[in-house]
Formats: sequence, C-alpha cells, structure tokens
Amino acid sequence: MRYPRFCHALRRCLPASLLFSWLMGSGPGAAVYGQVSVPKSPFIFNARHFTVEQGLPDRYVFTVGQDKTGFVWIGTLDNAYRFDGQRFHALPVDANTPKNKRYSPEVSSILHDPASNLWLIDNLNSEYSKLLILPSGSTNPVPAETAFDQPWLFGADPISAFVEKDGQSFRYLLTRGGRIIHSTKEGRFVSIGRYAQPGPPVALLGQLETPHGQLLLSVATPQTPNRSTLLVVNTRGQVIRRQVLPHRLKPVWAGPDGTVYLQASVGRSEATAQPRLTAHQLTDFLFRLAPDGTLSSLPIPVAASLFPNVDPALLRETHARYDPYRKLFWISGMSTCFAWHPAHGIVFDLRKTDLFTNSLQQFRAAFIDRTGVVWFGTDDGVVMLTIEADRFKRYFYEANPKFDAARSSIRGMVQQGNRLWVNTATSEWLDLKTGYSEPVVPETDSVRRHLNGLYPALGTKQGDIFGASLHLVHRNGATKQIIIYPFARNGINNFGTALWHDGRHRILIGHEYGLSVFDTRQKKVRAFSRYNQFNELA
Repeated sequence: MRYPRFCHALRRCLPASLLFSWLMGSGPGAAVYGQVSVPKSPFIFNARHFTVEQGLPDRYVFTVGQDKTGFVWIGTLDNAYRFDGQRFHALPVDANTPKNKRYSPEVSSILHDPASNLWLIDNLNSEYSKLLILPSGSTNPVPAETAFDQPWLFGADPISAFVEKDGQSFRYLLTRGGRIIHSTKEGRFVSIGRYAQPGPPVALLGQLETPHGQLLLSVATPQTPNRSTLLVVNTRGQVIRRQVLPHRLKPVWAGPDGTVYLQASVGRSEATAQPRLTAHQLTDFLFRLAPDGTLSSLPIPVAASLFPNVDPALLRETHARYDPYRKLFWISGMSTCFAWHPAHGIVFDLRKTDLFTNSLQQFRAAFIDRTGVVWFGTDDGVVMLTIEADRFKRYFYEANPKFDAARSSIRGMVQQGNRLWVNTATSEWLDLKTGYSEPVVPETDSVRRHLNGLYPALGTKQGDIFGASLHLVHRNGATKQIIIYPFARNGINNFGTALWHDGRHRILIGHEYGLSVFDTRQKKVRAFSRYNQFNELA
C-alpha cells in the first residue's frame, strides 16, 4: 500500500501492521481516539487510549518500552504485553520453570541491552536469578542465568538501577553496594568502577547516560540528606567531576553541549527544599545546569486546570521527561499530564481533552519511542500521543466553538502591509505580526452594519478595498473613507459572491443571479448587459 509522505520514515523502523493500525485505528484493538486542538500550540496532537475495553488484559500499566525490532511493550501489574498495532500479546510463562526461579509477574521497567535482549524488570525485586530476559530473536522469555549462561558475579550485591540511554536502552547497571557494571554486547557483565565506596548507604536519586557515553549520577549522603552531588563518570568507571547541588535533584536530560536538565526529587521531610506550586506557577521543580556549572530554576507558568489542586504533596509522584523531538518537557503525575515548551509555554493538557476521565488518576513517566510517539502508563490502561508540527499559524481560531461558528467562517481577505482585511461575521483588521484583530470600524459607527456578513474581498494597486454582500463596500485607500453602493434588489436578496477588477476602471460583480458592473470613475453599479445571447443572466 502507499503511505502518506510523513510515514516513509516510520516504514523503515516499524512493522507494517503496526504502522497501518496506528494510521487507520482499525481492528479489535481500536482505541478511544481524538484529535486534540490547543490554541497557539506549534503542534497537533492525536491521542488514543487503550484499556481493557480495547483488549489490554490488565488495566494497571507501570511502564512502556520498545524492543530493537520496533514493537512496543506494555508492562503491567500482571505480565508484559507486546502491541502489534491491533492486539496485545501476552508474554508466555514457562510452566516448567521452578517457582523459586520464576520471575515476578509485575513488570515495572522495560529496557534492552547492547545485545538487543529485552529486560523485563520488577523494580521491587531486582534479584538477578529472578530477572526475566527475552533474548534477541526469541519469543519465549528465560531467567537471566539461562539467558547469559552465568550466575550473578557480584555475590550479595544486587542490582540497584539501570542507567538509561535515550530512555530505551542501557549499557550500565548500578548495584546497591556502589559498583558500576558494564553490560557488553557479548552478554557479559564487567565491574569497571564505583560511584560509592563501601560504608554508609548512599541514596541514588537518578541516573542517565549522556550523548557522549558518560554516566551522570545524582546521589545524596547521610551527611547531606537535603542536597545532592552530581557525579560525571567516564567509560572507564572513573569519577571525573563532582558538583554539590543545593537541592535534591536528579538528571532528566543531558544535551550534547553539556547542558543538563534536572528535576527536584521531592522528599517527605520538611527540611528538604520543596518545589512551590501556586495557581499560576510551578517553581523549583525543573532546573537547568549550564556547561559552566551555573544552576538556575525553570519556572513553569501553569493554569489552575493543570493540577487537580495546589497541594505540594502531588509533586512527590510527578515526573518530568525531556522530549528531544519537540524540545519540550512532559510533566505527568497524579491526575496531571501536560507538555511545557520553554518558548511556547503549555502546549498540551490532557485534562482538557475528551480522553480525560475520572478513571485516569495516575500518569506515569512519559516514554518516547524511536518514532517520536509519546506513551503514558496509567491506572486505567495506556495513552498514546502522536504529534506533528503545525506548520500553519491559526487566526480567528476557536478550539472548542460553542455558538460563534460564524466568526470562524472566512469569506474574503486582502493584505495591506502587515495587516489583513478579513471578512468574517464582520470585517476586521488582523495584525500579522501580533495575531491580534480588531473591527475595521467601531460598533458606534453607522457604517458598521454594512460590514457585517460581507463575502468576497478585492484589493487594488491604489490601496482600495472592495467587499460585497447585498451592497458594494468601497474603502478608499487614500482617504480611508468607507462608501456604500446598494445593488438593485428587484424583489430578491441578490448577494454579491465574487469580485473581479479588469485592471482599468471596472469591477465585475458576480451575484447569485447574474452579473453587475461598478464603474470606479462614475461611482455607479449597473446591470451587466453583454451576455452574448445569454440574456437570462442579466
């Protein structure tokens, strides 16, 4: 089949059935769907919601991941499911596996390693012997010891965290004892260094791999529980930089230029510096660390609708994920899911869409797949957002028109410099730089009623503007005076529907019934009589 042009890139990295289903929304797994219009947003959002009614066996979704072949996986309270674009396929469980070796059914993280093996992780039980691995090219999961043909080499020092790369894969693991483990393409695990020495426990707040392959770790020690230390670790496991931060912060994104974005790690202690949420602004939640080490807070202007209330406790379960495709942040949490762009402000708010229901109480951290599609696990299924750039500026736009539909109907336009004469319900001037509009004449002007409901608009080289309805409107470009020339009614409402200038001194006017002509020198409208044997048009 032929795909729209924007889909060619998807064809190279997605199974055809998945792409087709996303485009068509068909099949038994068809989701609740809607296009989300956000005024002044540079993006167009298409949202879909999958839950039990759309074939997802378990509605409680912890995480979303993607394997190397492009299939999306959904991690739930009871198993993981591969989504082929139409149906959700459960991960098979080997009944012959001894119970003491069987993996936990809860899947709260899904990542793939350098060898393209898919790791299905229960963060509450990261014991190596019970980790479940889906080997590359296989459809049957196996325990980690079987997948890698070796036991855990580091004794009673279990896995504490996976260092994510682009939110989808990992090359490094961290242990509770402070080790940094490199997972090789050959399926081996090599200890390359330490981020913490044996002794008092160190709280690991967050971690990621930078575009240059370095590790970025944020830790808090018992001596500085209300602050954090940012560690930069090279590929040999050596800590090459330390910076103490005045808040408990965890890295969200690292740019190629060395800029790091961080999120506040909100604690329950009152001594911990807390983000501040008001009805108008969220502060000290996101931070920017410049390459020179300067830390600055990124205040987010918020509307009252973005959060169910202004209780700071909501921020304990709120996540920030940087979207490199759109250069914005996805903020999600308790009854909260919105996108904030540093230049454009709030560009998306799920609470304002038809998809938002009382069943969607918890939105987990956003997952952004390799095609730029954004996924959210919730306590009632999974939400999928496809996003494209809005390459058009919208004027006179009503996102949710109630009764003012006539205002959105554009009948004629003439540009003069940076202004546009627009015939809508009335005639207005639109400033193309600011986007603001105002009526051509105020309501108190007696001419105003003649500018209501004009259809075509015509401009001349002299700067004159003409419009037509049940009369001809002429705005003189030199004097700015507006003059009205009535049409012959002949007992009918003969609306003017088209205008054409012959380049000299005549303007032809097309009506619902016939033609007429306006002579710009004589300033008169008369019937057009040159019909070449079609007199019935006169």
